[in-house]
Order: sequence, then C-alpha cells, then structure tokens
Amino acid sequence: MSLYPQFSEKELFVNIDLSKDYETIKNSADKMILSASGWRKIFGENEESDSTIIREQDKVILATAGEIFFNYIKKRTGNAFPEIVVGIDSRPTGQGAAESVIRVLISLGCKIQYLHTCAAPEIMAYVKQKKLDGFIYISASHNPKGYNGIKFGNETGAVLGGEDSTMLIDTFKKEILDKGKISAIVKLLNSADIKKLSDIAEKQKIWKKESYASYLDFNLRIARPDLSSAENIIEKLLLETGSCENLGIVGDLNGSARCTSIDEEFFKTLGIKSKFINTTPGKIISPILPEGKNLSLCKKEFEKAYKTDNSFIMGYMPDNDGDRGNLVYINSEGANAGEAEILKAQELFALTCFAELLFITDSGIAGNKKIAVVVNDPTSTRIEKIAHQFGASVFRAEVGEANVVNLALKLINEGVFVRYLGEGSNGGSITLPATVRDPLNTISSIARLLNTKKAKSIDSLLKTLPQFTTTETDDPLAKMVIKTEDHGILKNRYEEVFLLEWETKKKYLEEKADIVSWEEINYMQTDAVTGMGSSIRGKKTKGGLKILFKDKQGVEKGFIWMRGSGTEPVFRVMADIEGENNPLERYLLNWQREMIEKADSAG
Repeated sequence: MSLYPQFSEKELFVNIDLSKDYETIKNSADKMILSASGWRKIFGENEESDSTIIREQDKVILATAGEIFFNYIKKRTGNAFPEIVVGIDSRPTGQGAAESVIRVLISLGCKIQYLHTCAAPEIMAYVKQKKLDGFIYISASHNPKGYNGIKFGNETGAVLGGEDSTMLIDTFKKEILDKGKISAIVKLLNSADIKKLSDIAEKQKIWKKESYASYLDFNLRIARPDLSSAENIIEKLLLETGSCENLGIVGDLNGSARCTSIDEEFFKTLGIKSKFINTTPGKIISPILPEGKNLSLCKKEFEKAYKTDNSFIMGYMPDNDGDRGNLVYINSEGANAGEAEILKAQELFALTCFAELLFITDSGIAGNKKIAVVVNDPTSTRIEKIAHQFGASVFRAEVGEANVVNLALKLINEGVFVRYLGEGSNGGSITLPATVRDPLNTISSIARLLNTKKAKSIDSLLKTLPQFTTTETDDPLAKMVIKTEDHGILKNRYEEVFLLEWETKKKYLEEKADIVSWEEINYMQTDAVTGMGSSIRGKKTKGGLKILFKDKQGVEKGFIWMRGSGTEPVFRVMADIEGENNPLERYLLNWQREMIEKADSAG
C-alpha cells in the first residue's frame, strides 16, 4: 500500500440511483456489526480479500457514519467547524474508506487532519495531547483483512462508549432507513471540494510527523513517569546509561499500522535493542489476530535472534491497528530450555499487572489514595489474587475497551488512584494517561519488572504469580452459535437451568475444588450487578453473565462466563479455575456449554 494519500479526482464519487439501489445500501448496512468497540463488516469480496475497491453502497454507509459523528462533535464542542483527525490501519480498503469519510466531512465544513496509516494508540495519543475535537479511525482491529470499519473518539483520546456509543448506533440505524437523509449524504459526497481534498493530501506528511513526535513523547512519559516533568524527555533518557540495557526485543510488525510508528525509536531511547521483521505496511504475512499459532513466525525469528544473542528476551506481534501485541518468550529451564513459548493472553495481562502494581507501590506515586485495577468481566480471578498482595482493589466492567476506560475515569473522579487497566481476556493492557491498550506500554512494564527483580527470564517471573487455568479466546470451545436472538430470554432460561444443575453438581465441585457457594454477576457497561433475573438486567441484556464460585471462607475460586460478541456473530463462553493445568477447567467449560445449549433449545 502507498504510505501517502491517493484520492480520486472525480467529482462524481458515488454513482448510485436510489430509486433502484436503496435496498442494496440497506442490506449492506444490516451486515455492519455495531458496538462500542467499533463498527465493522466485510468490505472486500470476502474476509481475506486483498481488494482495495469500496462498493458504492459502502461509500454511502461510511459517509453516513462520518456525518453522524460530525454532528455529535459539533454539538459536544459547540463549534460549528470542529477539527477531526482521520487515520487508517493498513488493510487494503483503508484509503478508499477514509476518502468516503473525508469527502462528507469536507462538504460539512469540518477542519480535517489526515494521518493516513497510523497505529490506533498514536492517533488517540495525538488527539489527547493536542486537545483536538475528536477522531475517526478506519479499522477492523483484529478481524481478517477483508473486514474494515470505524472507531470514534472525542477529545479525551478514548474510543466512545456508554451512552455516546449507543446514541451514535441508534442514530445510524435510523438514518440508514431514511431515503431523504441517504439522498442528502450522496449529494454531500459528490459536492466535496476537490481542491480541499488535494490540500489534505499535501499536508498529510506534516500531520503524520507531528502525531509521531507527540506519540513518542507521550509513551516515554508513561514508561518513565519519574521523568515526565523533564522538558526534553528523549534527551534526558539518552544521557542515561540505560535502565534496560542488555535487553533485546524482536518485533514482527506483520505489515500492520505499527510499521509507520515509533517502535524502533521508542526502544532505542529506553536503551533496549530491537530487531524488526515484516515492516512494509499492508504486506500482511500472518493472520491478523495475534494469538496462538498466528505468532509462529514471530516465535521462529525470536528463537533465531536469541541463539545469536541471549539478551533478546521478548518478541511481539501487533494486530493490524497496533493496539494489541501478544508476546513470545524463551524457556530458561527444563527439556524445552532455549525454545520460544507463546505467552497466553491472561498470563501476559497478569504479569503486566504485577509489574505495574509493584512499580506503583515501590515508587509511592499513589500517595495516600486507594489503589485500584480496572478489568473486563472475563479477566481471570488471578488478578484479584495479585491485587490483594499490594492492598489494591479490582473493579470490573463489561467487555469493551471503552467500558473499562470509562469505569477507570469514574473511579479517578471519586479519588481512587488508577494507573493500570485493560482486558485480561485478550492480554490488552492500558497504562494511564493512555486511554487505549498499547504493546509498547506492556513491553516497557515487563522490561522494568525484569530489571527490578533482577530476573533473567520471563518464565521465572511467571512461576511467582498465582496459578489459574483459564479458557483462551482462540479455543474452539470458547465460541458457540445460538438460535435465540434475544439474549435476555436466553439468560432467563439459563438461570433456570443453572439452579437445577447446581443441585446435581455441588457435591462434586466441593470435593474437587472446595467450591461450596456461588453468586451471579451481570456486567452492563460500567456496572457490575449481583443477582439473578430480568429485573437485574432491565433493557441491557447483551452484557456478560458470570457465575462466580467461592470456597467455605468466601474466597473466589473461579467462574464460568458467557456473553454475545459485539464484534463477531458468535456467543463467547469461558471457565476460570484456580490451579495450574487444572482439568476442572474443561469440566466447567463443557458444563457451561451444555447449560447454554439447554437454554437455547428451550424455546
């Protein structure tokens, strides 16, 4: 893909006859998955398509989304001509999708900065640092390259969640059914000033340079908060001997948006040596989701680097928008010593959580404030065990980065100290003041931990953490397809099934895991409500439902969990239980699946 914008010079950008083609637009919009995590669908010919072409109906859908967001920002800021930053990840349809959005924004009088290909954390840090009005980021995150979509955010640099996200989704559903509104959108697309489009293309390099510098400064201040007040933090760090010397990182950028970002300079400034592969944006070699076997090439290259230089202690691969990055590490002991291991998402999150809580307590940066960690509902119970070691509390929100961030901000406003948050289920860590997960923050946290503990390997650190066995998101049994469209009805039936099943299983669970009691928790955006029944959930029926198991002392032992995915047409399930390689995880997971199947077939 080109690193620079290539806009169409045609004034007739959309050639569509609404008297004939309106149903085509509506049918295509119906395929869009709409959630706080982003709006997405297949824009290519199939989910692995390399086509760069955006169909006429999809241009209209994208422009409608852009128009809705413009009106939201205009109302929020009170500015008739707000300034919105637009960026894309490196998937094939990114530039075409961005042009659809940019054209409608031009016609609406919006001030636009276009970064072209940039990592999601970069555009978000840039907006936050420069106090710009908002951003539109064209991406489908971890979905295959034939997908694309949109993430929206305001001046906070965070993806919209809660009521703001719901309002945009509801408005989109309404507008896409309004032929008059769609006709107006088509006119806006075809009346965009071509000269302004050309000016945006010319200035892209300047904006990208500014966002790069802003993001580097921002991330270095997160990595080294003790130097955050330094006027020139890069100069200060380069004058140091290097707190992370003798550490090396291998990065498989997999053609992602991180290919245009700060990774190499960030590590160099911290004194970390680095080696990168697959650094051409858009040249996607491995499947985009950075989990399991998809990290095989990263693992192979990391092992090669380690054999040459054993100071290379981590490898990482981001997803396409660059906000996720799971790790590989070297086994230092046993039969597999010297071989690379793919770090499981929940283990990665737990290790980073431990690193950050240790740093917070050792540095005293929390002062006298209560310390908290904020996570999503399927994060392993091991996080409570880790937090307890440091006298910290754990708060949980529904799946979705926006939900976790919003809960953290709410707690901060209440006087609680929060630095670390994220979603253990995918390994994604967020270190405030960042409002998005970032692999660079994760790696710098672990590098700091290795130095603090004088540890020679990641696996030695893992052995010191609480041991739990947790269903991974890429496990084939972690997904189900259900027939019941109304999740509220499904959950009501599930509760009836569970109450009967508990009576038959409780003796076995007590014998095998000292589990003697349970409680149900429903997670709805930033709320966690204990109790059963439709009155608990109200209209918020699509959140997570967890059965939390406890022992005789009321100590949490694990859980079973379920939630309909907001980004894929599947129902996600998992189990979490104390103990390393505990076979009870399979038992609980299969039991959970059986109960859901019974509830699904009861209608």
